[in-house]
Amino acid sequence: LRSGGGDGSIHKTDFEQLKIELMEPMKELKDQIVKKTNEAKLYLDRYEEAQRMLKIQSIELAQLRQEKNQLEASNIIIDELKKTSSKMEF
Repeated sequence: LRSGGGDGSIHKTDFEQLKIELMEPMKELKDQIVKKTNEAKLYLDRYEEAQRMLKIQSIELAQLRQEKNQLEASNIIIDELKKTSSKMEF
């Protein structure tokens, strides 16, 4: 990297220029990594929120099924009472 003469200021300038040329792609790469990392965090947050919603909906569905079963059991009892009541009328 040294130029032919012995002028240290030229060497330093060449070094600084090379440093700038090498640092620019590194900065761009770092910016891309930061951007992709932020996108990944966003997707992870969305995934975790979807998981929470799915868990809540699963619990709600189980409760609805239980209430449906109780309603069906109540309807069976009501039907039996109606049959008993109609038999008593005869």
